[in-house]
Amino acid sequence: MLCSNCGQANDQRLRFCTGCGASLAGAPQPPPPSHPTPHATPDHHASHRHDYAPAPHARPDAPTTRPSPWKKVLIAAACLVSLGLGVGIAVRQFGGRDATRAGGAGGASSGGAGVAATPTPSLDFDKIYTGTVGGNFNVEMRLRRDGESLSGSFFHRPAREEPGRRFTNDGDNAPGWPARKDSAARVDALVRGSVESGDAFTLEELNEEGRAVGLFKGRIGEGASALEGTWTKPDGGGAQQFTLREATARRAADAYRLVVKQTRRKTKTAETTVSYPHMEGASAAAQGFNARVQRLMNERLANSKNAEGEHSTSFVVAHRSPEFLSVLFNDYSMWPGAAHPSHAWFSLNYDLRNNREVKFPDLFRPGSNYADTVARLCAEEVARQKRRLDMDVGEDQRDAVAEIVSGEATFFPSESGVVIVFNPYEVGSYAEGYYVVRLPYAQLRGVLRTDNYVGALAE
Repeated sequence: MLCSNCGQANDQRLRFCTGCGASLAGAPQPPPPSHPTPHATPDHHASHRHDYAPAPHARPDAPTTRPSPWKKVLIAAACLVSLGLGVGIAVRQFGGRDATRAGGAGGASSGGAGVAATPTPSLDFDKIYTGTVGGNFNVEMRLRRDGESLSGSFFHRPAREEPGRRFTNDGDNAPGWPARKDSAARVDALVRGSVESGDAFTLEELNEEGRAVGLFKGRIGEGASALEGTWTKPDGGGAQQFTLREATARRAADAYRLVVKQTRRKTKTAETTVSYPHMEGASAAAQGFNARVQRLMNERLANSKNAEGEHSTSFVVAHRSPEFLSVLFNDYSMWPGAAHPSHAWFSLNYDLRNNREVKFPDLFRPGSNYADTVARLCAEEVARQKRRLDMDVGEDQRDAVAEIVSGEATFFPSESGVVIVFNPYEVGSYAEGYYVVRLPYAQLRGVLRTDNYVGALAE
């Protein structure tokens, strides 16, 4: 076969010209040898042959090189890295969806985009609740939830105020809620407990010694805006229903916490006990109120130092608000051989906003003839009560009343009027006890100041 390139004759079985090496058209194309050794040279020994070595003058459609083993390793590593990144993105994406579902805040994807995780809402809270227990007492409770733990405090007051009811030293005839006494009203009691399962909870009510005296058991409802259930004694008796709702405005419970303090002193001849309220906190008003109370208690302790018999001072919080606090103290003494004990109320009214004590004359306009107006109204009411009790009205009580209201009157403000307490022997005999008079604000118009807390109540 002649070469078309150089014209040299070649064996027709050859694929390439022996003269110029050009491809011979029409020559048969036998399969390539399993171990090709094209153009071996003396320095290219058979032991150095390379598999996949390209043949010279390869056909245009045949590959000229094969990938290096190192390149294959790099390609495999790159594939593994890409796969790892894809798996990581998928885990984060689907994990975020699961967290969102667990927190109750699922999301919808749009156009195949990933759904961002929504943080699980916190169940912790610190709230003020108000409501009733047993229908006879108004309650204000501050409650904090931290995980499954509950802690806080509450105070109560009668749901139906009776300013005309005689004050007693032990709160006799207190309505339905077991163990509630006047002396415990408006003073904070600690509560502690836990959320047991779901929204069910139990709170222990603790006394001053830290002993449980009651149990609140119920449910937290309406997104932690309501507490409902049953109060019982620790043994399960005395059940009373309670319903409390979250306060929408600032309440007294959010302003301060009032607790009971007590001092006892015993000598060979006498035993003295003083109980008094203490306002927790570092505010100027708390410090001022506590200092004034402490001076009063120190005076009682000093007066009984060389005395004989039994002496005590107890208290009732008669009015409580974030701006104003009224406390009635009762001094009680019983001497050996006495026919009867001696007891009398005195009051401490404190303006918390202005950090000062308020005396009875401070309620009225300077220069006004308030004493005559108040004396007339009080004398008329005392006479009415005497007649109702079949007591001898006797002579007009106006002069005695005028003397009392001009100085150290025992009083406190209420929602409907100013309440004045007259002790035994002031307007009646010892046997008659206390007379309590409520003067409606409407009757004091013209003499009552309007630029203070009590004046604001009157409006």
